[in-house]
Amino acid sequence: MDTDAIRSRLAEEEALLTLLGRLLYGMPDRDLFARVVEERLFESIPFVDGARARQPQDLLLAWMDACATPFSDSDFEAVRVDYTRLFVGAQKVAAPLWESVHFSRERMVFQERTLQVRAAYRAYNLEVEGFQHEPDDHLASELLFAAHLARIAKESLDAGNEEGFERAMSDQHDFLEEHPNSWVEGWRDLILEKSNSNLYRGLSMLITQACKESALLAKELKRTGDACPGCEARCPASSCNA
Repeated sequence: MDTDAIRSRLAEEEALLTLLGRLLYGMPDRDLFARVVEERLFESIPFVDGARARQPQDLLLAWMDACATPFSDSDFEAVRVDYTRLFVGAQKVAAPLWESVHFSRERMVFQERTLQVRAAYRAYNLEVEGFQHEPDDHLASELLFAAHLARIAKESLDAGNEEGFERAMSDQHDFLEEHPNSWVEGWRDLILEKSNSNLYRGLSMLITQACKESALLAKELKRTGDACPGCEARCPASSCNA
């Protein structure tokens, strides 16, 4: 993969993970969901392999097609109700968005995994808003952090900063494998089991696939230890067209 291709892949990855993270961050944002529908943002899905994106895309397109244009109050109310039923709940939450809950028999937040995620953020001088009251291991925060690392990697590549590029890719790979990829499939399965919402069924499937492909890309790109066969310096890619 040459440098331009790497740059393009990282830009697509950042854009997709940022959108997915924002769609799950806090209670639904009416303006954001209206933009998704009115601008047909899922008409084309960047970064994720086309064949693997087809099923979640079909669900998301079906949801967009069922919404009015412009996005209506009733459309937004349906989104808000689905979000509350799945991720908030009056009693037992159907599909918790916090990593720790999926590894705790008592379904508790602020556990060891929360602290691990917090440490990963702090290594890049980041913290979640209200971190003393809001668990750091919310899926939206994890997706936005992975997007942040993709942006750092791209900026490092543009600046010729090999060390920064390698660190961002290595840290992103490890974070994705140790955190979201260790639980999002189970979270997705809960949504597929408990929801008829095309929106959240599609999002859960797309998020799961995006996290997998992000980890695979990071694994490929973090291999910067070997000298590039086309130049004397080391390249931030497994090969180059020098």
